[in-house]
Amino acid sequence: MSVLEPLLDAARRRSRHDARVTPLTELRRTVGRMPTAPRFEAALRYADRLAIIAEVKRASPSAGSFATVADGPGAVAELARGYAAAGAAALSILTEPTRFGGSDDDLLDAARVGLPALRKDFTVAPYGVWQARALGAGAVLLIVRALDDATLRALLATAGEAGIDALVEVHDERDLDRAVAADATLVGVNARDLDSLTIDRERALALLASARGSGATLVAESGLETADHLAAAADAGAHAVLIGTALLSADDPAARLAELVATAPSRTPASVPAHPVRTQVKTCGLRDAAGVRAARLADADLAGFVVAEGSRRRIDAGEATELAAGLGSVPPVLVHRAPSEADVTGGLGLQLAGFDGPPAWLPGVADGRQTVIGVVHAPASVRQALCSAEAWFAAGATHVLLEGASAAAGGGRSAQAPLEIAARLNRIVPVGIAGGLTPANVADVVRRTRPAWVDAASGLERDGRSDPTRIGAFVRAARRDPTGADRVDAHGRFGPFGGRFVPETLVPPLEELADAWRVARRDRTYLDEMARLQRDFIGRPTPLFEVDSAAITDAAPADGVRIFLKREDLAHTGAHKINNALGQALLAHRMGKTRIVAETGAGQHGVATAAACALLGIGCVVYMGSTDVERQAPNVRRMHLLGAEVRPVTTGNGTLRDALNEALRDWVANVETTAYILGSAAGPHPYPDLVAELQSIIGREARAQIVDRVGRHPDVAVASVGGGSNAIGLLRPFLDARTRLVGVEAGGRGDGLGDHAASLGLGSPGVLHGAFTMLTQTAEGQVVEPHSVSAGLDYPGVGPQLAALAAVGRLEVMRTSDTDAVAALHRLTRRAGILPALEPSHALAAVARLLPSLAADSVVVVNLSGRGDKDLDIVERFVTGS
Repeated sequence: MSVLEPLLDAARRRSRHDARVTPLTELRRTVGRMPTAPRFEAALRYADRLAIIAEVKRASPSAGSFATVADGPGAVAELARGYAAAGAAALSILTEPTRFGGSDDDLLDAARVGLPALRKDFTVAPYGVWQARALGAGAVLLIVRALDDATLRALLATAGEAGIDALVEVHDERDLDRAVAADATLVGVNARDLDSLTIDRERALALLASARGSGATLVAESGLETADHLAAAADAGAHAVLIGTALLSADDPAARLAELVATAPSRTPASVPAHPVRTQVKTCGLRDAAGVRAARLADADLAGFVVAEGSRRRIDAGEATELAAGLGSVPPVLVHRAPSEADVTGGLGLQLAGFDGPPAWLPGVADGRQTVIGVVHAPASVRQALCSAEAWFAAGATHVLLEGASAAAGGGRSAQAPLEIAARLNRIVPVGIAGGLTPANVADVVRRTRPAWVDAASGLERDGRSDPTRIGAFVRAARRDPTGADRVDAHGRFGPFGGRFVPETLVPPLEELADAWRVARRDRTYLDEMARLQRDFIGRPTPLFEVDSAAITDAAPADGVRIFLKREDLAHTGAHKINNALGQALLAHRMGKTRIVAETGAGQHGVATAAACALLGIGCVVYMGSTDVERQAPNVRRMHLLGAEVRPVTTGNGTLRDALNEALRDWVANVETTAYILGSAAGPHPYPDLVAELQSIIGREARAQIVDRVGRHPDVAVASVGGGSNAIGLLRPFLDARTRLVGVEAGGRGDGLGDHAASLGLGSPGVLHGAFTMLTQTAEGQVVEPHSVSAGLDYPGVGPQLAALAAVGRLEVMRTSDTDAVAALHRLTRRAGILPALEPSHALAAVARLLPSLAADSVVVVNLSGRGDKDLDIVERFVTGS
């Protein structure tokens, strides 16, 4: 171990040093705000050919330095992108600095590419596991020979807790036995001797063959250079190979990888479903109409009726079928215990408990059913649970559930869910958990284990009956995003985004505003006055209007798809902006402010603020970029008529970003008498949450209206995204529903910097106007002015909550070009008699693209956030090219 031992000593010293710089508690907090790590093992185990892990290393003790890995920012990311394009299934990034020339920055660079990445370093303590996760890795390397049994087990458990995979590297039969005993599921067989550095492929192939029956995912490492080498590894049982030197020694590593990928033997992997974007929820043990109604209103993913003999929750299958009719779109499931094939008649979903594995008759019964749940009882290990889950999926199950109770005891006996196994297993296959879950503990369980779904029955009952309050609370708690993307924390962060990055002079007024809002949002006087003005001044609730798909698209009509427009264009002043402006103006009046400043781009926020100030008798100054003053002249005139002073801003490009800068400067200079009304759900804390809450009246109304109209929640909710106020206003109230959320950015003229305003889809993280969010910026961090035909969407950033929701996959992001947005405006105007603003026209164009992919009975809600009077001159100039 002459080569290994110095590397381990250096790793220990480095780990101790790093822990002093960034304590473990801070690392864990960082990881807690991160989205789910890319699934490294799953990418290898379920590839349809021998998967190739492409390595990036700057040097090695055996081969020296590699000139193909360039220095400088972005160099590793460029190589990683080349590997991805060439067909790599995953990456291996050497971060060890003493002999391999690596650094943590190399991993950070590579992680941005999106492929699952292994941090290839010498991990000797839990700190290294958490550090790898914080750097963006999907897996960490554990060398069996470097660890005692207790440490190996502890590090595997830590990997599960941190939400990361562990490649457990072995070199001989003894190492393999120890890895299997420690319950490793991802095993790397290294052909390189750690003492002499010589390669012995025959020894490695024999070890792979020996490991074949373990059920683990197997990776062949070292000495792999040719198609014959890959074929031999596959024949020995490898799911994947890790290749470094053979790529990096080539003139073009990505091209060499593409050659090897083309020769990789094909495989027939186990068929497993994709992991859901977020944890799904099954409410079980329903026995009456009240419980069914609660499951429907909570928009549960599945609803269970126990028909198993001997259960205290048992109801007759016929009664269950009658009750299931009240679930609306929530799929019903009949829960059986060790049934015969004759017992599972009818077309409802099935849950099959009480078996040690899938019954032989399941494939024929499962065919055509929407839901089939196989139960894995009291798994003894992660590998055993993995093999059982794959067997259920292969037999036709759509879901697999882990229960703490044995097959003999059956489910529903209060046995605790196997959480540690679930945490590791869900990195590989999507499985649910049941046992001891309640509304009080489910959010923490989801945060710790990231299960595909959760199931509860006794935790949803009161006095032996389903309790509607607990059912609703359970669904909401289970769907809380583990990263915090769906809510703001005490520091103003939504997951990693948000916060307050401002000069010291701005901290006191922001604290004053936060304190005032904290009190007002719970003060009945303020809330009652807001409700009165929303009704009598704004004109709420705004209608939910159904339009034919022909008003949305030129393509063939979407049969059965129903499209509803949330008519914010009918709110006073012609857009959604009045919801926020009035709420903040009323708050400023309550705080004793006599003057208000605001910024505006399209002019709608300026008009809304001017109207609110006129109503409340408060002075108003609106900053507006000179470019926007010219292209939104009608709104400038409206602001003047309402008594506001409009101050053109000529700095920069004279757009929304520049107007916001000037408004902030004015506020700082006059903070004693002046309040600043920010129009977007952006900026420093507390503005993002304050604006989002005031605008959420849109989504709350839409949710109640659509349930009243069609009896269920929408399948899709769509809104345009600039700064984010109209999008978060519609979408936030649907975060705990099954509704697919779509944000549509301005694609402008194209994907080049300066040609679009797509900070979510094409941007990168940075700080703008006091918040950490996604921006349109250069690689060096210089903000680039965006472009959009819509003045309300050309902001170089986005609200931090939308950035967080997009990062965790809860928000789907699309782009619409200038041309398509203008075309959508014309279609709706001419075919439905509604003139939309250019902002929601982007959303309408996206809906047109979505329609062909939607199921025939889909329901879509679109936020028609404003009317298009203000855009007539812009549209005319765009169409004529003048």
